[in-house]
Amino acid sequence: MDFRRFVRQCKRVLKIATKPNKEEYMTSLKVITIAILIIGSIGFLIYIFMHYVLSLIGV
Repeated sequence: MDFRRFVRQCKRVLKIATKPNKEEYMTSLKVITIAILIIGSIGFLIYIFMHYVLSLIGV
């Protein structure tokens, strides 16, 4: 019974879903690009920090 309900809900979502217009697409693209850059920058800063700390320790 749960599987049938799940399939019905999926069908309903697919009926309601629409293709984004150009403005919505560009907004999503900007947000995703900024998020990737921020996460990448944080990872790079952690890498540089750890490299510096490990070089001080002598490992």
